[in-house]
Amino acid sequence: LRIERISENMPNKINELNGIKNFKEDIKSLVSQYDDFENFDKIVQLEDSAKEIAGTIQNNIQILLNNRVS
Repeated sequence: LRIERISENMPNKINELNGIKNFKEDIKSLVSQYDDFENFDKIVQLEDSAKEIAGTIQNNIQILLNNRVS
């Protein structure tokens, strides 16, 4: 329901939500195989992506709050 509301108000945001879902699935897959050093290295490399996604989520929350006040 929440995703539908966001997609109605901001159609381009649905792609960001799907990207976040895919990112979480990739992390779960890598973490389940963390005993392989190569996969552990990949997890470390995703740190910047995780920070960028967190920033995007914070920005989206701020946009939603601003739209709610308007």
